[in-house]
Amino acid sequence: MNRSLTTFLFLAACVFHGCGSSGPEIGAVTGTVLLDGRPVEGAMLFFEPKKGGRSSKALTDASGKYELQYIGERMGALIGEHQVRITKSRKTTYEDNGKIRDKGMPEIFPKTANSETNLTADVVAGSNTFDFDLKSK
Repeated sequence: MNRSLTTFLFLAACVFHGCGSSGPEIGAVTGTVLLDGRPVEGAMLFFEPKKGGRSSKALTDASGKYELQYIGERMGALIGEHQVRITKSRKTTYEDNGKIRDKGMPEIFPKTANSETNLTADVVAGSNTFDFDLKSK
């Protein structure tokens, strides 16, 4: 293969595959989750892009604060509109012998925050803050 064709193919690959880039453009996303005005520790958040692509996730701390993780050490979420799900439920898990390993946890958030969510967020380039102040079921 001649040198100019090799150079052209390399540059074309860079344009189409993001040569030297660290992946798709994302925006930093932080916020707080409250339930009935109180911070919720251990709430799981999922930002699911409406146009498809990798979801981002977070876990709230003791003060209800979260920071979304995209993948690995990359923090944030894809640019664009997202459907947001917030949950705290965990299924009961069992040992191989049938004994309960973890009793799990019932859902504390209303369905409109998770299984039938109506929560959305429009992530833009740069920093984003989305606070969720939810009411009990």
